[in-house]
Amino acid sequence: MVDGLTDGATRIMRETGATFEQLDVAGAFELPQTIRIAMRGARRFDGFVALGCIVRGETDHYEFICRATMDGLMQVALQFGIALGTGLLTCDTLAQAEARSR
Repeated sequence: MVDGLTDGATRIMRETGATFEQLDVAGAFELPQTIRIAMRGARRFDGFVALGCIVRGETDHYEFICRATMDGLMQVALQFGIALGTGLLTCDTLAQAEARSR
């Protein structure tokens, strides 16, 4: 799913002439921490785009991860005043995720 999102974002950034780097993380929950760590490095970025996909499972884990990830992204963006685009899919099924990730 994330490959489709990444392909689309990469295509758009190349079409507009933007320079960019890509960081891969284990899952959506790690997105806020990854952006915060990237901000502490020597390199400076004009903005960030967080892409991910969370698919509902059989437990309430889905609700927790969706809320915690989005809250974490918003907290980092507001606290540090960064430009942050968010493309986090929150889907009930894999079929929904596949359709939306294109």
